Amino acid sequence: MTTQKATHTAGPWRVSQITRNPDLKPAQRRYYAGDAAYVWTDRPYPRGNCIAVVYEECIGEIEANAALVAAAPDLLDAAKPICEWLGAFLDRGEQLGNLDMNSISTLRAAIAKVEGN
Repeated sequence: MTTQKATHTAGPWRVSQITRNPDLKPAQRRYYAGDAAYVWTDRPYPRGNCIAVVYEECIGEIEANAALVAAAPDLLDAAKPICEWLGAFLDRGEQLGNLDMNSISTLRAAIAKVEGN
């Protein structure tokens, strides 16, 4: 019997709503539904899937963290071909400014982590 490796939900993802509950004190927001942002697949509920709910004490951090989560599929799609091209370039011993194999190794490890390798 073979098992299939799970993969991430395909993008695009987007921040679909930000809820604010100004009546809660910052300490309560850790335990109750306070300020939050919801990251969805391309369509919100009931047709899409909720990917993440982002909580924080500061609404600016909520928005920034939710935007980072929503950008993840696009960042991965952009990083893969760049990593492949730069890796091949550096594997041949070419120089490209201050870029070194350490940077490519870090990028390769991050991609492998996402892909479950």
